Amino acid sequence: MGKSYEDIQGDSHLVSYNISEKAKEGLVRLTLAEKDYSPIELSSFILAELKERAEKFFGHDIKKCVITVPAYFNDAQRQATKDAGKIAGLDVLRIINEPTAAALAYGLDKNVSGSSEKIIAVYDLGGGTFDISILKLKDGIFEVLATHGDTYLGGDDFDKALMDYFIKDIDTNNAKLSKTDLSKLREIAEDTKKKLTDVNEVEINSELPDSKFKLNKKVSLEVFESLIKPIVDKTEVACKAAIKDSKVDFKNIDTVVMVGGSTRVPLVIKTVEQIFGKTPFNNIDPDDVVALGAAVQADILAGNRKDILLLD
Repeated sequence: MGKSYEDIQGDSHLVSYNISEKAKEGLVRLTLAEKDYSPIELSSFILAELKERAEKFFGHDIKKCVITVPAYFNDAQRQATKDAGKIAGLDVLRIINEPTAAALAYGLDKNVSGSSEKIIAVYDLGGGTFDISILKLKDGIFEVLATHGDTYLGGDDFDKALMDYFIKDIDTNNAKLSKTDLSKLREIAEDTKKKLTDVNEVEINSELPDSKFKLNKKVSLEVFESLIKPIVDKTEVACKAAIKDSKVDFKNIDTVVMVGGSTRVPLVIKTVEQIFGKTPFNNIDPDDVVALGAAVQADILAGNRKDILLLD
């Protein structure tokens, strides 16, 4: 979003979509069904669909909105997001940082009064990206002290680790895997990961569609955690870098908030507790928490809350 072909050229091998050759002289364009689109256009399609769904739910037109973005988005990326909203027929009242939205969802703005301040760490691990943000809240103003992370680290890497674990068995049996087989294997890996958030062992009995290889295997939580530990450890490195950049100490962090579906993984929760030395807030659905925070911001802008003037 808001990046040129030159900006992403070094990472093009890491994405599954096709980048148009026509984009070499300007902003990125993606080729889908033999047609080129800009990320702004694609984002506008998503926003337009969300607008339509909201209108059906509420029974009236939706004209204004609040949109959240990663804290590391630069001015060009934020403007591109606003442009996407405009194309979708929306008046974007405010662009706010995702970690700020998460803090709002937990009502952390309500517990600071007078000249006191609060330091908040927001640990955001999604399907494909990881961000750690250190915020300072004072006088109704959220200030991003530091942000760090990895745009190619997330729950998809957990799935890949499990897939590689399964493929070792398949290689032993000299089975050749098609793209359809690999897609099925990814589904099995993701399903196994999700189940291991609640149980200590998962039994797999499945047949791959093309190779007809039968995957009959038990995966324990212990084995899964050993596979993903090197990935989770990378988030600790990023957390330490963010703390260093923010010029605060771990002991000065008042609250830790968990965001993103991958924070449901037990090892992730344990790691965050160890890094920050406190139990993180994770009782709001991590998939919904940022959207809920955006709704709180919209409520403030609509004039329904008079007790806070939020700046981000």
